[in-house]
Amino acid sequence: MKRSDQPAMLHPIRICLTCPPVIQSNGAAEDRQRNGLPAGLPRLSSKLAAVNALQGRSAPQHRSALANYAISISLMSAPQIQDWHKRLLIGLSNFQKNVYPQKQAEYQRLVREGQRPHTLFITCADSRIDPELLTQSGPGEIFVSRNIGNLVPAYGELVGGVSALVEYSVAALQVDQVVVCGHTDCGAMKALVHPEHVEKLPTVKRWLRNAEAALSTVQARGKTNDEASTLEELIEENVLLQMSHLRTHPTIAGRLAQKSLAIYGWVYDIGHGQVRMFDDQQQRFLTFDGSDPELQASSGIS
Repeated sequence: MKRSDQPAMLHPIRICLTCPPVIQSNGAAEDRQRNGLPAGLPRLSSKLAAVNALQGRSAPQHRSALANYAISISLMSAPQIQDWHKRLLIGLSNFQKNVYPQKQAEYQRLVREGQRPHTLFITCADSRIDPELLTQSGPGEIFVSRNIGNLVPAYGELVGGVSALVEYSVAALQVDQVVVCGHTDCGAMKALVHPEHVEKLPTVKRWLRNAEAALSTVQARGKTNDEASTLEELIEENVLLQMSHLRTHPTIAGRLAQKSLAIYGWVYDIGHGQVRMFDDQQQRFLTFDGSDPELQASSGIS
């Protein structure tokens, strides 16, 4: 068979559709500066052009994949997405130039000595919450766990990241206290009241089962009629429920028996900057006014 008569070989195009596009620099520093971007920031245009060129001369079975890949690159290069990425880069630049130099010795000490946090701080993944800012904590001081609804599955029900994190922080890092911090306007608690809001989010819906007992408790009491009051009560009850779940974990139970660990329940009011803390003696949440931290430090559940 002559070479010209041989069937054309189809060589697969090796592109990972689930990975970010490989970004190539255009080498035009003045163009990046004109757009307000740091020097050396890569661009996507060359990659997009290469993919578009491949589409024109590739086999039909590859064109669909290439088209999808081109769409992903276009989305990544959309002005709004670039603006938000630029915002992160500006923050990173400020950290490297201004923040890190002031704390360089502290960071290097933490690398040498390792982390020794005093608190496991469990709170919601809500982007409006900043645990370090709220507690004025520095690097290495608090071990933070964030998830939708600040939930802690009871031991054995769902072995996952939260359970592993609780075990590691309490048994390995030997934290002295655990804080479960809920917050006002919690979307997870709203979803418990209105489960139809998460019908198209099956994973979230299953995760929220870890808070269903709190909703049952609030509904059984029937203290409130309006939704706002119900939500407020539910947010507090959920914090108490997750504190109870914590006690089912062997590492927690052991440390509580030794009286070497304390558990506290907080609710952070985002709009007013206030925190309500559960008082074990009065069996209710009280607003921390900041006047006497030493007195109110003993108001948790141990």
